[in-house]
Amino acid sequence: AEDEPVTQVGTSENGKILSDTEFRFILLRHSTLYESMLHSSYVSTKLQVWTARGMQRFKELLAKMGYPLDQCKQPYAFMQPKLRRRLREKLEEYAEVRSLVFLFQSVAFQHFHRNLD
Repeated sequence: AEDEPVTQVGTSENGKILSDTEFRFILLRHSTLYESMLHSSYVSTKLQVWTARGMQRFKELLAKMGYPLDQCKQPYAFMQPKLRRRLREKLEEYAEVRSLVFLFQSVAFQHFHRNLD
């Protein structure tokens, strides 16, 4: 993914457009890894977590990545730092095996406020 061309947009006096790669489970910052993945429309439909087999696949995904359930059920901000740092890498490894895509490109506008004094 690092070999992809990058489009750079200059800064205007009002703000700038930012592009970033994010997880497909956007509640991660506000929840646990377990809950945010489980309630992600992408992960839940791909793994069919509403079935017993799907829940088993979901828990196997976490186990194969080396993420203990007790850590996954803690608020993301309080997970072990090494687990948080390696999340993207571990998801990409698992994604290749299961033909899943856990990341997507997002675009946001960062607005600058100017003091008129």
